[in-house]
Amino acid sequence: MAAIVRAAAASDESDSDADIVVAEASDSDADVAVAAVDVRATPASNDSDSDADIVVAEASDASDADVADVDTSAAPWYDGAAVRRAAAACAGPAGYAVVDGVLAAAALAELAEDAPRAAYEAYAFRSDDGEKHAEPRVAEWLVDDWAAPTRLVRRLRAFGDAVAADARAAAPALGLDGHVAAKLGRQAAGGGLPAHFDNYGPPSKRGLTAVLYASDAFRSDDDGGRLALYPFLRRPRRVAPRQNRLVLLRSDRVLHAVEPWRRAGAFRYACSFWFRSAAAGAPAPAPPRTFASHDAAATWFAASPRLREVAPFVYDAAIARAARAAAAGAPRAALLRSHAAARDAALRKFGAPLLAGLDARRAAVDARGCLGSDDDGDDGDDAPWERDE
Repeated sequence: MAAIVRAAAASDESDSDADIVVAEASDSDADVAVAAVDVRATPASNDSDSDADIVVAEASDASDADVADVDTSAAPWYDGAAVRRAAAACAGPAGYAVVDGVLAAAALAELAEDAPRAAYEAYAFRSDDGEKHAEPRVAEWLVDDWAAPTRLVRRLRAFGDAVAADARAAAPALGLDGHVAAKLGRQAAGGGLPAHFDNYGPPSKRGLTAVLYASDAFRSDDDGGRLALYPFLRRPRRVAPRQNRLVLLRSDRVLHAVEPWRRAGAFRYACSFWFRSAAAGAPAPAPPRTFASHDAAATWFAASPRLREVAPFVYDAAIARAARAAAAGAPRAALLRSHAAARDAALRKFGAPLLAGLDARRAAVDARGCLGSDDDGDDGDDAPWERDE
């Protein structure tokens, strides 16, 4: 008989240990022991590592157009068809997709030329106590004036509007409303970002994130700076920041981090966009009162933004590793302290049996190795996550 996993009450207000328990459904200890769960029995929707998880397309050879007059849904400087396919993939189980060659040459050259001239400000990590910790190797520029009469802002606005229109058309389930926010990020050698979600819950309404790499600074694996993706209970993937590559991911579903940039004398640049969704800003439904098995629990959490609450336990090692890589000294200590608090909160709220069942499935998937993203196969599908490439 399968173990019965009891979930939190519908109000979901309690943090007691009894919120989620594995009930003794028979006289056999094997029915309730986490060790007895077959970790190979991952949900079918999370078991595929097909090419559909990542969409790779080439840009057209069309010439650039004036962004002031262009219809962004069919822009010759922008490969909307590839973005629509990627957005549709994001609405699926993987929650992310990658597009290569999204911009035509002239538009790409403009962004690559203009991005270094932005008014970057120092970045700071914020710990759970609200304290900010400066990270001098990372800087950002928030685009807070979309009406600014500069070529950079016009191009970023045109790109953001184009992606918003195509994503809304291709993935109505995401509930995007067309609102776009953006920033440019810059990393010096040694700079990285810890593992995080772009939307941790209300009041944030971020539904979809887009990251565009316009710079040609990434030349080889030795340069680092890969985007590490942790789709829930799926194989992790490391995406190289190659020029003219676009990554789309669900803001409230895909845990991600940026590995330290290693190339001295050159900056790593990334253009980030966030697309608003009323659905992503609404409180997530509470788990059902009971799950018939650990597999049923894994399937439910994988399809819910509630995965953010169990991720600190399920992805404990990955989050801690990313924190250590992204910061040193007091900022590192603050990040690790915040993570430990989130991990312990998940344990109190959901209980060890359910979390151990989810973690066992994550470990089984991770054992198959980290996926690479490059079409030249230089990092391979079987490269272990720990490998330093």
